[in-house]
Amino acid sequence: VRDALAEKCDAMGLKVVGRILKRLKRRCHDVGEVSVGFARNWSKMPKILKICTEKKEFMAAVSGKVAEQQPGIDLCLMEFGLLEEFRFKIGREDTKLRWTTAGWPRTISELLLQAQTTATDTRATFFSAMQDDQRRFLSEVEDTVKIVNKFNTHTSLDRIASNAKHARAT
Repeated sequence: VRDALAEKCDAMGLKVVGRILKRLKRRCHDVGEVSVGFARNWSKMPKILKICTEKKEFMAAVSGKVAEQQPGIDLCLMEFGLLEEFRFKIGREDTKLRWTTAGWPRTISELLLQAQTTATDTRATFFSAMQDDQRRFLSEVEDTVKIVNKFNTHTSLDRIASNAKHARAT
């Protein structure tokens, strides 16, 4: 009777621990989905300055969102520790899930740093291109002014045909 009762207690304990693991996996996947959503949102930095500004505002809010996820991550790690204390065998996939969940804050902070660097580089490239365009435009304006000033020399009505030809050529 004692052995049968012990086997039933063991089976019941394994069921409870199995349910804890199942709930734990779901929670870890939820944290992972939120984190992957953050990563996906800024992984491709756009070239347009307006969108870069929007991304910058999003990145400023990310640290708060990561802080919101931290209690869930801590709870997952605590429950994995609890399973280890009961000497429950955790598979490779579950171990990987545990450490992936534990690593999300660091992964996101690294992605955030990379995205900020990319945004800074994109902004610098944009401003450099804008300055080059401005210089090119001013040079073209100066050339146009010189050409228009040359037309002032063409005031003789006798040479109207050659002046028109010169204007068309210019």
